[in-house]
Amino acid sequence: MGLDAAYGLLEMGKKPTVIDVAESVLSVNLDPYAAGIYQKKFEEAGCKFRLGAKVTAVLWNGDVVKGIVLDGKDAVPCDLLIVAVGIRPAIAFLADSGITCERGVKVDKHLATNVPGVYAAGDAAGLSVSWPSAMNQGDVAALNMLGVSTEYDEILALKNTVNFFGIPSLSVGQFIPTPEDVVNSREDRGRYQKVVIRNGVPVGVILQGDISRSGFWQYIISHKISVADIPKSVWKVSFADNYSLEKNGEYKWAV
Repeated sequence: MGLDAAYGLLEMGKKPTVIDVAESVLSVNLDPYAAGIYQKKFEEAGCKFRLGAKVTAVLWNGDVVKGIVLDGKDAVPCDLLIVAVGIRPAIAFLADSGITCERGVKVDKHLATNVPGVYAAGDAAGLSVSWPSAMNQGDVAALNMLGVSTEYDEILALKNTVNFFGIPSLSVGQFIPTPEDVVNSREDRGRYQKVVIRNGVPVGVILQGDISRSGFWQYIISHKISVADIPKSVWKVSFADNYSLEKNGEYKWAV
């Protein structure tokens, strides 16, 4: 991660500049508000940001880097260049195959490509964040190839954790809402929390500053448990709300 490198340089007394094509830092990990909390801390420590900018050329003096060019016109001098672009699937060989590719091979919920009978999983599909999730995707793709209709819905493949300047953050699922979603958020001096609800079911959450109860949210989201009929604030919901008490005193899972 580029911010990890920037954080290390700040600790060494350097003043790095972070350049990102996205309009906010940590755009994969957090929403713009939560990311902005970190950006402010980085700026206070001496880091500069150029967001929404694209590197189009590198300037050299022999074999020594001297700067970069942004968007074909704006030169930024430097004496060290760190490239942090994450994982990029090796999919160039598919250029003339007819298979639709974006950052990775584009797949549907069954991990099928646009070409009948062709599937993709793991880093090639841009879905994998860990070896276990890549293995699960391989299993799902294999089952569908065998004619067993199976959807890939491992929401925890979309889990990210961040911690800079003593501020921990955790995000799970789809935390950028669609127009139809309901967003519940709250914040105070040391905390920002947001949950996205779709058709009564939480589909994504961001916890920043205080990540307690993260296990609860991961469970609720991954098991698609509705909170629509629980008559309390979503922030007050707990496992107890999904149990009922039988006449014989037995607790029964009510979902």
